[in-house]
Amino acid sequence: MFMNQTSLKILYFEFNVNDNIPNIPFTTYPGGKDCLSNLSEFSCSSNLYLEFFYQISRICHNLQSLKITFEYFISNGLTELISVQKDLNYLDESDLVYCNKHLDERQSLAKIPNTLTILHIVGKPCHMQLSFISKLSNLQELSLSFIRKKGLEEFKNLQHVILPQLQILTFKYKCPKVGYLINFLEINGKNLKKLDLGKNYSFNNSLNLAREFLEMVVEFSPKKFHELKLEMGSYVDIETVFQWGLKTIFKRWANRVPCIPLSLTIITKIAWTITMDERNDKLIEMYKKLGVNKEI
Repeated sequence: MFMNQTSLKILYFEFNVNDNIPNIPFTTYPGGKDCLSNLSEFSCSSNLYLEFFYQISRICHNLQSLKITFEYFISNGLTELISVQKDLNYLDESDLVYCNKHLDERQSLAKIPNTLTILHIVGKPCHMQLSFISKLSNLQELSLSFIRKKGLEEFKNLQHVILPQLQILTFKYKCPKVGYLINFLEINGKNLKKLDLGKNYSFNNSLNLAREFLEMVVEFSPKKFHELKLEMGSYVDIETVFQWGLKTIFKRWANRVPCIPLSLTIITKIAWTITMDERNDKLIEMYKKLGVNKEI
């Protein structure tokens, strides 16, 4: 029994409504309060008993890491657990249901303390409130994983938000609309150390997206940025992208101050190299001599 621990640091408590587990009054057990008072990492599902969340909310005010799996039922006590935290810096929340019937509960995320530095959200194809992110001025890492673009419709409310500490931005599956993303990067891109646009399955518009992405990299990336890795699917017309894109990106890169030589890595699923085209080869060599690119 974990109550024998003098001070528990990590607790994983998943619950299934079919498990027929009774309401467990942890705090009434001998040593329960002392055992949980220094808990720093807690992982749970949203459908735990209301009383359990209230119990742990009275004891644990200094969680640093909280991982929540949202089920069909969301306990009201979850809101209180989030709101009482004083030093929360990592929040990971995953949605296992296909539609968000608990909008009021989601809006309670606005009570997340401003100490949060890492936020990971994994969602099913449903409309989800993201406006609470605008208040997280200390956020350093943001990861949004939605399998359909509908889940990112709310990103339009973040496009003009200032996140001065943001260093890592990840979209694992779908990306926001290009216009929203450009506006966001124009404000927050200068401090980014990593930008991962993941797997975007917009087959019909992949060429335009590739071009716009190259423009964004040159325009909004940090001054010290000089390494770019592109993973391109077989459905992208790579030759066309780079016949247009190489010259454009090199010209604009040459105007950066300071102009650190660019290192470009391209990962493809087909047999192709950028130097197969003689025009690309000459272009690369010309700008390499000018100190614009380092290696491709």
